[in-house]
Amino acid sequence: MEHHSYQIRISNICLDIQMDHKLDISLPFLPFVTENKPVDYRIQVESVNNFSKELSNCIAQYDHNLIYKDVDRTFFRGIVDETWSHLPYAISIFNQNDQSVVVEYLDAVKERLLNLVNCFCLIGIEKLLIEKRRLWIHASLISTYMGGILFSGPSGIGKSTQSDLWMKYRNTRVINGDRPILSCDDGTWLAWGAPYAGSSRVYLNESCPITAIVMLKQTAACSIRRLDEKEAFRAVWSGLTVYSWDSEFVSIASELAIQLINDIPVYELSCTPDIKAVELLETTLRKDLKR
Repeated sequence: MEHHSYQIRISNICLDIQMDHKLDISLPFLPFVTENKPVDYRIQVESVNNFSKELSNCIAQYDHNLIYKDVDRTFFRGIVDETWSHLPYAISIFNQNDQSVVVEYLDAVKERLLNLVNCFCLIGIEKLLIEKRRLWIHASLISTYMGGILFSGPSGIGKSTQSDLWMKYRNTRVINGDRPILSCDDGTWLAWGAPYAGSSRVYLNESCPITAIVMLKQTAACSIRRLDEKEAFRAVWSGLTVYSWDSEFVSIASELAIQLINDIPVYELSCTPDIKAVELLETTLRKDLKR
């Protein structure tokens, strides 16, 4: 059987995806395609008539994923769809020993796996990121003259609005509008673009050092305060993607989140959707950076 290889580099991690058929590379992934790079993880995606794992002992469910614990106490993921009566049409098995992932999909669903976006959803990228000590946060990332600013908070709180205001009034750039990746390299926290960007449709394969994390609140008047350690941890943790059923995942994510809030200031910005919010945050950050 002919195999096709696709190298994807995300937050400086290289994934080599081996497919049994050709894929269309959609726009969000084009900036992340690379070649001839050292490979961190090998992903084997293959068609099967029957899964190699027994679909029993389901311990958790989120979105379209069922989490199983195998007989050897390792986790694997089943991907479900309502058209399949909520039965998995694919499973992903992470092998920590050789840094690989095997994705098995039923041959009947091959037509839906002709593009990289759908195939990538089967990998379980969150697990690979945490293994490389990276956090995935729900936020909008802008690059400013002061460094990277992350706007975070619940959906609809105004992350894109605040990013757009900084673009309008301070000529900044959006690197990612929805799901940036955070890493700490040699003591410096970096935020990276990713192929998932929400409504911003900005898919940049770039990074910038993080200056601040800003948790947003919508109010009639602007105010800002720096969160204490407990508040900052709760706020940041609420925006992270964490496998709660995986104790190792939770342990690494907790350690990194604590390190992050100790290294990077976390603010609560109660704001209006206008230049006043930009001016208040800018003044605060410039003052704090001089300390």
